[in-house]
Amino acid sequence: MTGNTDSKEGLPDGIGDFGFVGSADLRTSLQSDYAELEKALQGELWKSACVLAGSIAEAALLDYIDILGHCSATQEDLAREMLPGLINAAVGIDVLTASQPQAVAWSLTDLTQAGRDALRSDSDYALRTVYLMSSAVKDFRNLIHPGRELRLREKADRNIAMAARAFVDRLILELGRESRRRFPYSAEDVINKVQCDEGARTVLLDIVRKTRPSEISRLLVDLAPKAYLDSLSLLLNAPGPVQDQDDLDFFNKTPDDVNVADAKSLCKWVTQAYCLAFDSASTDQKRAALHAIASLLVKRSSSEVTNIELHLLRMPTLQYASTEDQLLIVGDVLDRIQVYPSGKRFIESGGGIGAFLTPEQSAGLAETLLGKGWPLWGPQSTGKEAKDFLRREYSIMPADSARSVSAVADRLRRKLGTVKGSEDRAKSIQELLDYWDRGSPPPDGVSHSS
Repeated sequence: MTGNTDSKEGLPDGIGDFGFVGSADLRTSLQSDYAELEKALQGELWKSACVLAGSIAEAALLDYIDILGHCSATQEDLAREMLPGLINAAVGIDVLTASQPQAVAWSLTDLTQAGRDALRSDSDYALRTVYLMSSAVKDFRNLIHPGRELRLREKADRNIAMAARAFVDRLILELGRESRRRFPYSAEDVINKVQCDEGARTVLLDIVRKTRPSEISRLLVDLAPKAYLDSLSLLLNAPGPVQDQDDLDFFNKTPDDVNVADAKSLCKWVTQAYCLAFDSASTDQKRAALHAIASLLVKRSSSEVTNIELHLLRMPTLQYASTEDQLLIVGDVLDRIQVYPSGKRFIESGGGIGAFLTPEQSAGLAETLLGKGWPLWGPQSTGKEAKDFLRREYSIMPADSARSVSAVADRLRRKLGTVKGSEDRAKSIQELLDYWDRGSPPPDGVSHSS
């Protein structure tokens, strides 16, 4: 073949650019497949080129529909759809978002029907040409199966292979353009807005919603944690007094100058931007964000980790973490709850950790909060915060973990009841046990009678 086989001179910017793809792993895979497609064309491997072109197109469309279309179909349902149907669905996204508010996720049937009707109309849609070009690879799956290929007389030659590459180039170009139109902002845009216009929550939310999916990943994994830690560093190293020498929570610092005040405010708004982005992220992006948090636990100082867990991390979001990351984060938070003053701040900041505790961890938490916790919360503490925290967490614990907590509480009540001067503590624990019993049947095998 001549050197012109895979030449892309004169083609618009965006050819072979998979920046619109939401998943970093998928983006890397598609870039690798595209490079293999180029090699297949150079080597005159026409069948391989057609198969690669078809698989690239399918994967790109599946990701596009999944992220932009808010489609109710499962990944398995989408994967069963043929290429023309996926293009119909991609067009349907544009049609439906322009014509009606989206209260719920659209079905795949809604999207494909809307796209099919639009392509048959006189309206101008960027993907119309792509749809017509898709005939080059619409049956590429048949080429993967030798029996089907022979039975259906499917054959790939140079012309079809070149048309397949042209189809992929045009598809990627149009998907990228549409993605940039819908999502014009980058991760840097979010951080820049926070830095120059603190307090504009409505505008910030709009920017986050219109940030490219791939940029949401960068924001959660890299830029937002870095911006938070940079601002936190100014506060932790500020010369101003703090309420307690060991209390490293930036909310307890008294700023001496406007720079520290600005850093305090920026920490709050970076935290809000991070939470808004996390809530808009896909499940995979949330998992990656939590993995980044887990990595920071290993690399950062105690004061930094405490503030990260108190502000960037919200305990209910641990449902998206991998098992390994979840165990690490939960274990670290439990360790910090046992230490004053960080334990007091974790209790005051809200809960949610109970849903992820094993029976052993739950028992340890109860022992800390009820058995030895009250002296840890400071000289003025009555233990009410600790008891209220445990009451809330108990309500969301797995049944076996809740039984462990109840058993520890009952044992401590009995023990304190025999210690002179501890009657009030024993009575308080009994009230807690009574509260749990009123809310649900007593845990199996646990008696709260004297």
